[in-house]
Amino acid sequence: MKGSLKIGSIFGIPIWINYTWFIIFFFVAFMLAVDYFPSGQRDWSTITYWALGIGTSVMFFVSLLVHELAHSFVCMKKGIPVKSITLFIFGGVAKISREADRPEAELMMALAGPLASLTLSAVYWGLHMLLLGINEPLAVMAHYLFLVNLVLAIFNMIPGYPLDGGRVFRSILWMINRNYKKATRIAAITGRVIGYLFVAAGIFIIIYFGWWVNGMWFAFIGWFLSSAAAGSYRQLEIRDSLSGITAGDVMIRDYLSISPSLTLRQLHVYVMHTGQLFFLVTEKGSLMGSVSADSFKMVPEQMWDITTARQIMTSAEQMQLIQIDDDAIGILEKMDEVGTSRAVVVDRNNGILGLITRDNMLRFAQVRSDLGT
Repeated sequence: MKGSLKIGSIFGIPIWINYTWFIIFFFVAFMLAVDYFPSGQRDWSTITYWALGIGTSVMFFVSLLVHELAHSFVCMKKGIPVKSITLFIFGGVAKISREADRPEAELMMALAGPLASLTLSAVYWGLHMLLLGINEPLAVMAHYLFLVNLVLAIFNMIPGYPLDGGRVFRSILWMINRNYKKATRIAAITGRVIGYLFVAAGIFIIIYFGWWVNGMWFAFIGWFLSSAAAGSYRQLEIRDSLSGITAGDVMIRDYLSISPSLTLRQLHVYVMHTGQLFFLVTEKGSLMGSVSADSFKMVPEQMWDITTARQIMTSAEQMQLIQIDDDAIGILEKMDEVGTSRAVVVDRNNGILGLITRDNMLRFAQVRSDLGT
């Protein structure tokens, strides 16, 4: 997964940390250590403040992970495989293989996360009360985690899609009108409106109170919510437009292929002449691999005359190979999962039938959407 680091698996679900997570992790730890914990006029050592800051930041993200695991557990109970969980700058996201097919299932999946956060909040409140007078630093830490989990539960129940509250809202609309796309459209519009309100609130906070950090944070969250709502609805439209479409319907048949014995010098001339940046490597009609323009960066120019396409190509075994009757939606999901933008359509003998690119699939979906077909 691009831009992320895998840290393990839970219940068979791969857990990833996006690199943006480290930004907010250290920001939270820093703010807790130098501002939040010392602000209570406590006479603790600097080491204690930093230990609490780092420890609390870790437990904060553990809480986010528990929130996503709750969603995932219900998904799996409903027969929906969970591909991964990723923690990033705004929290976490569980990537599922497909959406729920019934509004009741969607409702249970959406409520699982906030309920888990509320449960954690109650647990941390209990720990806070238990530790009072016994271990003051840990009691304060537990109190902070009580508050943050409570806020997390409340914030996620805001009825703005794709937040949990927005999914609850969509599931209720879906139950009422029995139209998944219409329910998603209304929930997405509501999500964008709420996002704009957050942006407006952020601007208001900056102008009237001069609180730049808080105001910018509100505006940033609002922008994220609005963008996520719009993006989620676009994804639904794309999936709707690709419904019933197979690889054979969207593949490109005029692909360019090269011999594995072609040198990089000859290939460079070919690139300059055709303007193409991607080539399939074939031999006797069978797929051997692929070469992209980026491959040149791995080889010094003085070696181009003695380096062949075979030596630098991505082998067929490492490529995404699909069959002509494979479902287009499944192909697009697989591209997103492995982080590629191309797939090769082959027969049972690795004979090439065509090439599929992500951009071409999206254009195909857009044309179908515009034509209303």
